[in-house]
Amino acid sequence: MRILLVQLLEYLYPWGGAHKANRILMEGLTERGHECVVVTPEVYIGGFEEYFNEKKNSNEFEISAESENVTVIRKKGVTVYRVEGEYKIFSFIRKMVEDFKPDITLISEDKSHLLMEAVLETKTRTICLAHSQTVLPFGPECFEEKQDKTALYPKLHGIISVSDYLQSYFKKWAGLESKRIYFPSYGKGPFPFLGNFDNPYITVINPSGIKGFPIIAGLARSFPKVQFAAVITWSTTKAELEELKAIENVIIMKPEENVDVIYRQTKVFLMPSLWGEAFGQVVVEAMLRGIPVIASNVGGLPEAKQGLNYILPVNPIKKYISEKELLMSVHRPVLPEQNLKPWIETLGRLINDRRLYEELSGQSYEKAAQFHSKLGFEEFEQYFREVMEAYPDELLGKKNRNHSAGSALERINLLSPEKREQLYERLRKTGGKV
Repeated sequence: MRILLVQLLEYLYPWGGAHKANRILMEGLTERGHECVVVTPEVYIGGFEEYFNEKKNSNEFEISAESENVTVIRKKGVTVYRVEGEYKIFSFIRKMVEDFKPDITLISEDKSHLLMEAVLETKTRTICLAHSQTVLPFGPECFEEKQDKTALYPKLHGIISVSDYLQSYFKKWAGLESKRIYFPSYGKGPFPFLGNFDNPYITVINPSGIKGFPIIAGLARSFPKVQFAAVITWSTTKAELEELKAIENVIIMKPEENVDVIYRQTKVFLMPSLWGEAFGQVVVEAMLRGIPVIASNVGGLPEAKQGLNYILPVNPIKKYISEKELLMSVHRPVLPEQNLKPWIETLGRLINDRRLYEELSGQSYEKAAQFHSKLGFEEFEQYFREVMEAYPDELLGKKNRNHSAGSALERINLLSPEKREQLYERLRKTGGKV
């Protein structure tokens, strides 16, 4: 298949859940023989330019300039077009669909919905990869409700939700069906067992308002003799960083592409999110190393915890203040007051009771390993085939693509296993005549 991904995310940014999930998906599909291309606008995100410039001269990816405004990146067989200038991205999308002729176009994390509109106008088969209800234009957990943007979703040819929770959210608040597929975002494993009662840090990644900053700072102050590690990534503000630096038992860590560097020092992982986490793949990531996780009871976090204990109550965010831009509107949360008592009691028990700790550590490792063993790319391929069968080119109003005889094998591979069996049986009976 030819698969095009259009997203409002920096493709190579290594420390965001949706970024990582989409990148591993495209690399995995490429490894399985599909041709994958990504188009993304140049997006400002803290720390990325430094990372990108540092990696330019490495052998991790190839980089070239197609034009003054387009940078081409090639990594693990995936071709990425990074378009500078917000207005130029729309014409580039149209040209890419026309030239590449994708069988499936994926649109992801487009809170502006302008990229989605541009893709739909090309009449390509379009599937939304939904990682977060906050960027959706409907329901109580979105940044901002917009009826005109909600009207785009029934025009899609498919929707993939990252969790049962998000699938239910689509159904409840927009009346839309979606396909739940868990993303194979964690690598192939095996994963080292790093859970250790004697590890030094209570760790949080991306400490910020949406990720429960009042709880994080409150816990650090409540346990002055316990060391906390704050790994700073994309949503930590300067004010939050300065507040953390002022707490004596908090150390500031830089993010690591090799997450084992962080987890090897982690005793307990905290995930006190206050916004609608659609799943929370970092929870599974920590549990895959045997790290006990304490998480908030919001969104898909209980689902990510695999039914294990220590899902604690919070007062979730109910309001955001938006600052308008074309593609990258900024939404600042209004943080409600939090009850720290259950968090203090739970963390206190876990860090002081070795037997309790080791029991939860072992359960976390086992449950996460069972979950990980069921992940793969086949479910994505099957869903793409189903969408292609449901929406053939003729139904989309496209002209015949004039595939050459040399692409016959590719077209056969696009069929479902049942259709391939039927075709092979027919060819056998007719001596190769269709």
